[in-house]
This record gives sequence, C-alpha cells and structure tokens, in this order.
Amino acid sequence: MTAATAAPTANHLTEWMTKEDAAALLQCSARSLERRANKGEIETRKQQRTGKSPAVLYRTNDVMRLQPPSFEMPANRTVATIPTAAPTAATTPEIPWLDALAATLEAIRQPPPVTPIPHWLTVAQASLHSGLSEACLKRLRKAGSLITIKDSRQWKYQRADLDRFGAAATSTRSASTP
Repeated sequence: MTAATAAPTANHLTEWMTKEDAAALLQCSARSLERRANKGEIETRKQQRTGKSPAVLYRTNDVMRLQPPSFEMPANRTVATIPTAAPTAATTPEIPWLDALAATLEAIRQPPPVTPIPHWLTVAQASLHSGLSEACLKRLRKAGSLITIKDSRQWKYQRADLDRFGAAATSTRSASTP
C-alpha cells in the first residue's frame, strides 16, 4: 500500500482516522504509527486544512487489521487467589528449578562450617592470630620469648603460647596504665 497525497472526499472520510485515534486503537505511540505507515503497513492520506498544515489520516481497515487481539478471560475460569496459609508439600507443585533455588537459598542461610585453628601456626597465620607483625614475631622468636619449631623450611609458632603472650602483654599494659 502506498501513501497518496490526494485529499479524501467528504463521503469517504469514514474510511479514515486521525493519528491520535489510530495510535490509541493500536496501543502504540504516534511515532510507532508513523513508522508502520512508512513501512507500507498502513495507507495514509493527507487532508488539506485552511490555514493549517495538512492532517495525516490513516485507513481504518488497515488499522483494524493491525489491531492487537483483545484478551478475554474465559467464562468458566476464575481468578486465582493468594493462599493465606503456607503451602504444604502436598499442595506445592513440583518444579525442578524451584527446588534447586530453595536448596541454594537454604545453603546460603546456613553458617559456613567452622575450621579449627591449628595448634602450630606459620608466621603469616601467627601474625593474623596475634595481631603482631611478622617482623615482631621473628624478633620474639630470636629472643626466645615464644615457643617455636622449625617445620621443613619455615618456623611455626605455638598457638597457646601466642595466646599466653598476648594475655601477658595486655595485663602488663593495663597494670602500667594509671
């Protein structure tokens, strides 16, 4: 279908509709309507108006043909209501992805397993555990203030000794503080 510039005659105006009416009927914007007309889906005509720019009219049959189908609820169907009680296993339909999602959410909700702190700590672990720097721990090891062992090529610090050393340092600090 092509766009024509001839003005529709007065007796044929019932076959044409305005841009606003056509857009409302097609449930789209005026710009979308213009795009469809440019593609040739809807035939257009221009109606000359005195003292104004010509009005673009759209063929009613083309607009009706492109109108989206209306949805009607079947008469024997009822609208679903939201249950007030929690669904039970007997009423919940089995949906595989929903079960997987529930299992994932349950796993996230549970706290992570607690890993025990080893009895002997590396220099990095001892630094994190005690709050002292690695250099400070090495100085205390060389001074003999901490119990250490050499495992392979690295020194390991006794966790209980680090705890005792931290408690002793805290008690001497609190005693010296006025």
